[in-house]
Amino acid sequence: MKNKIKKLPGSKLEVEITLSDEEFKVFYEPVLDTALAEVELKGFRKGSAPREMAIQAVNQDKVFNSAVTKAAGKNIEELSQENEWTIIDQPQVEVTDAKDGVTYKVTLSLFPKINIGDYTKIAKDVFSKEEVVAITKEEEDQTIDWLLNSRAKTINVDRGAKLGDLVDIDFNITVDGKDLENAKVTGDRFILGDSKFIQGFDEEIIGKKTKETFEFSLTAPKDFWQKEIQGKKLDFTLTVNEVFEREVPELTDEFAANLSTSFKNIEDMRKSIREGIQMEKTQRVNDKKKINFIEEVSKQMEVDLPEVLVNRMLISLTQQYIQSNPSSNLDHKEAEKQLRAQAEKNVRGHLVLYAIAKQENIKPTQEEIEAEAKGVGLDPEKDYGYLYDKLQNEKVFQFIESLVK
Repeated sequence: MKNKIKKLPGSKLEVEITLSDEEFKVFYEPVLDTALAEVELKGFRKGSAPREMAIQAVNQDKVFNSAVTKAAGKNIEELSQENEWTIIDQPQVEVTDAKDGVTYKVTLSLFPKINIGDYTKIAKDVFSKEEVVAITKEEEDQTIDWLLNSRAKTINVDRGAKLGDLVDIDFNITVDGKDLENAKVTGDRFILGDSKFIQGFDEEIIGKKTKETFEFSLTAPKDFWQKEIQGKKLDFTLTVNEVFEREVPELTDEFAANLSTSFKNIEDMRKSIREGIQMEKTQRVNDKKKINFIEEVSKQMEVDLPEVLVNRMLISLTQQYIQSNPSSNLDHKEAEKQLRAQAEKNVRGHLVLYAIAKQENIKPTQEEIEAEAKGVGLDPEKDYGYLYDKLQNEKVFQFIESLVK
């Protein structure tokens, strides 16, 4: 076997392999024998026809291609072991010459060699910075307001809707006499004054009663998220299905005690709220530090970013975007174009964490994986990859943070 190896961008290799007639026969003959055993000719039992006659009945191209596939699999396996390659995608095989043996090219996507350099200084610079987490009275009051409103009682009323009422509506939007795509909404419920839709929308509903249908027009903002209707007149047909008056409870010791058995009064509740906000803000600060660390190490990391990993990440991001923005007018190609930079950034981040884990021999144990699976309700076998990566990344950051203590 002769081979030539050519490096390609995107962590790929092109391997040209040439096999002599004798070398190729090792793969071709067994495939041919298997095919001949399935031949059925008139006057002969299955697989018992004379070899020369049976060969005429065999699909020669299929036999040849199958033999090449087997040869490529074996040859690439040997070269991978010899060169310590980690193949991360299905090899692409192309025959370039079938005279006097066979010559074919195999395109391989490889897991890259990664050089992250010295990341300890970056770790100390990022994680040694102390950030004071302050909690404002406004944040505390906003949480209490949310708690009070979330426990408001609703009463169906037969009167015109007022700001602060809960309304249930159906509506449809047309532009220039044509229905707007995905703009027919049924059973939409919101607190009047809080919809944050187009300016003036809530005001049109004020004073309208249950079962009342009416029409009105509004102009979409010039920066509206749907580009095709930016600055255009939108014609609405709206029906009020129900109007509910909301009775928001008063903030009392009794209200606090009913929220939790650990609360005796309002001050107990406020203390718990402050602790919760403190914990949430601290977590956000820590998450921001982790992101900053990955970004800084990524800048100095030397790696040929695998195209196949970027494409997989891009598909995932695009699907998430389309699902989260069903009304977006972006098609898949345009979405992919806008998300490619983020996909590359995400892959680089994953490679940073992988490289540190490998360099420091950081691995979760089977016991830790099973405990995590039990804690989050996942299958330790089916979800092994996700659980392993999650725990390994957590251990990597625990190790990194230990460097600054």
